[in-house]
Parts: sequence; C-alpha cells; structure tokens
Amino acid sequence: MRIEGDPLAVTGLPSGDEFDVGAGGLDVRIDDFLFSVFDAAVAFPEFGLDASFSAVQGRARRRR
Repeated sequence: MRIEGDPLAVTGLPSGDEFDVGAGGLDVRIDDFLFSVFDAAVAFPEFGLDASFSAVQGRARRRR
C-alpha cells in the first residue's frame, strides 16, 4: 500500500511503533513491524507530531 499527499502529517503517536498520518481528511494508523522510525532517530531526527512527508509505503494488513 502507498499513501501519497502533499503533505502527509503525523497527527498522533498512540503507542509503541505506531503513528497516525492525516491527509485529505483521512487518518490512517501506520504500524510497521519491519522497521521502526522511532528506533532510527539518526535517520529521522525530526520525526514526531506535525512532522510531514510526501509518501509512506508498506504492506497493508486487514484489521480484525
């Protein structure tokens, strides 16, 4: 799945390795089991609430 927008903004940091992204009136919860942006502070030093980027991409899983 790929979500694109200009900009995508981090709107929430609920817990663990999850974060919420808002774009175009939609909020999407991102939880990447393979890579944690929170463990990569050197690569993403300004990641947090209101951080913005142009796209996020990864595997989608169905909510139960």
